Amino acid sequence: MIEGLDKRLQNSRINAGLSRAQIARLLGVSGSLIGLYETGVRQPSLSTLIKLSTIYKVCLLYTSPSPRD
Repeated sequence: MIEGLDKRLQNSRINAGLSRAQIARLLGVSGSLIGLYETGVRQPSLSTLIKLSTIYKVCLLYTSPSPRD
C-alpha cells in the first residue's frame, strides 16, 4: 500500500473540480470503486494511477511514496 495515496487521490479529484461519478465514468468503473480508492480500502492498479494522473493533471510521482532519509 502506498501511504497517503487515498487522501492524495481525493484531494486531486476535488482540486480538479470533479465528482466521484465523473471520474468513474471516465475510467469505466463504478463510483463506489472510486470511493474505495479514496478511503484506502482498495488500491488502484498502476494503469489506473496513470489514467488518474492524466485526468487530474498531476505528476504520477505525486501518487508515489515519499523517499525516506
